[in-house]
Amino acid sequence: MSVPTADSYDGRSRVSGKRFVTWMLVVLGIGALASYAYWRFVFYPTTPQYALGVFLDAVIERDYATAYSRLYVTAPVKLVIPTAKALEQIGENAGGIIPRLKQYRLGKTVRTEEGATVETILIAAVGDEGTGAPRTEATDVTVEMRRDEGRWKVDAGWALREAVKRGGAELLRSLFQ
Repeated sequence: MSVPTADSYDGRSRVSGKRFVTWMLVVLGIGALASYAYWRFVFYPTTPQYALGVFLDAVIERDYATAYSRLYVTAPVKLVIPTAKALEQIGENAGGIIPRLKQYRLGKTVRTEEGATVETILIAAVGDEGTGAPRTEATDVTVEMRRDEGRWKVDAGWALREAVKRGGAELLRSLFQ
């Protein structure tokens, strides 16, 4: 067995090493991309955060049909909010945070057997009375979610309780117009 000398080295092992590293980087890149695609398109849409994000995006865009489809409406609450049109009327006339909502930030989620809670920061536009210059106001809420036929939805009972707590007079006025 002979030991290769500097004169007999042709550089093939260096090329095969570079090729190996290149292939490993390609495989790792494909694996990372596949993992992200699974998380984004398979796992994340089944989470309470995703459902709340869809609901809040619909509220910001004033798409009350989509927002209503993301509400978990029990029979007693259905007496107050029977349709998406009723939700729109309450949302627009109550004078609360719904018509002024501009952004949101989702925080910690806690799941229980009955549902989940999502800590959320709601950012709403507030007009300055003196100058008319818009400014924003942040409100911390813990949104209650319920699972309905395999889909996460915002608990409409919680939403009504929260609306009464934050702006009861305006809500009552919008309900009984």
